[in-house]
Amino acid sequence: MKITILAFTAIAILGSVICNAQAIDKENIPGHYVYSSLIFDSPVDVNNDGIASREFEYEADACALDIHYDLYPDGTGKYTVGMQQKNCKIKQEIAIKWKIKDGKIRQRVKATGKVEEVIKTFLIITDSDGFDPTPYEIVEQSKNKLTLRGEFPDGSDSTTSGNLKLKKNTK
Repeated sequence: MKITILAFTAIAILGSVICNAQAIDKENIPGHYVYSSLIFDSPVDVNNDGIASREFEYEADACALDIHYDLYPDGTGKYTVGMQQKNCKIKQEIAIKWKIKDGKIRQRVKATGKVEEVIKTFLIITDSDGFDPTPYEIVEQSKNKLTLRGEFPDGSDSTTSGNLKLKKNTK
């Protein structure tokens, strides 16, 4: 089973958590991040076993869950899958570039039902040449955690919206 988490497409901004650009500590973004969880908005069958789940953990093996992001202060980094686990048939290490960008979007506010313009902060990841930018809305950030909202492969040559939680570690 080949699951490439980096092959995400454009972000769907349908999250209920509003994260203003001012709430993000952009200086605290660089670091080593490890996969914690990925929750899809609707059930998907990533591993094609006929059983759909909203939780990626139920759809993947230990190798596919061995996801690491290294985001260096200079805007470069790497993304790895299956590199820390033993006996993984598929191991990936991909050089990336990243940046933080604020963007205005229109979003329906649940409380009022009105469409309002809000400022969101995005983590934009590209390949090492700067191509194929993939934006992820930063919906939560703390000293040891980063939650990203975006589009993720769903096992059907398509993507589904979800939230990826990463734990910030020291190597």
